[in-house]
Amino acid sequence: MIRIAICDDDEQFRIKLEKLVNKYFRNKDLEMPYISDYPSGEALIDSEEEFDIILMDVEMGRISGLNTIRRIKPRNRYAIYIVISSFDEYLDEAMGVRVFRYMTKPLNEQRFFRNIRDALKALSMASRKICIETVDGNKYIEEADIIMFEVLDGRVTVHTTAGHIDARGKLQGYQEKVNPVRFFESARGYLINLQHVSADNDRYITFDNGCSHARLSRRRRRDFRMALSMYLNSIEVYE
Repeated sequence: MIRIAICDDDEQFRIKLEKLVNKYFRNKDLEMPYISDYPSGEALIDSEEEFDIILMDVEMGRISGLNTIRRIKPRNRYAIYIVISSFDEYLDEAMGVRVFRYMTKPLNEQRFFRNIRDALKALSMASRKICIETVDGNKYIEEADIIMFEVLDGRVTVHTTAGHIDARGKLQGYQEKVNPVRFFESARGYLINLQHVSADNDRYITFDNGCSHARLSRRRRRDFRMALSMYLNSIEVYE
């Protein structure tokens, strides 16, 4: 599930942004995101939550939106930041903290939708390096090279394009590390990379390496279709 933060000191504008985000996901028939809203930079900093997309106002009370971004970046290293302001004078400073988009109020709905589309695309294309803990030490694997995580006899096996790795730790810990657009929990004990899906038959998912497969639980079939649609659409269809 995509996690989105909305940070703005105008309550009505926060409500408007949340409605627009929900409208976009609903219109695209995508799994609805988890959304948290914050009335100030201090509130977002103190929350200690991690997000995938952050919609940020610039002028807010004691701590500006751009300073808030600087403060929260260490725990939101892979987040996409979209800055929304009534003025364009902060554009150069915003580029200095590497925001993804800079939008001015009043918002144009279609432009906002395009930016959400582009943010999802950027998320889906981003390949993080994931630390896999093993008895021989840590291995660092590109997400794009991971086919799936599978729990066998209480231990996590990481299937990759180069073979498999017997990992230490819990599946939930790896789920918290990976890109939520790219990875999906298809059944208990299976966390799959949607990038490598080649087919499914309502019970099993097969992958493009030709030999791996994962279970698809009945209760997760609809969510799987939506997650796969989000991943595929974010790459090529949101035009």
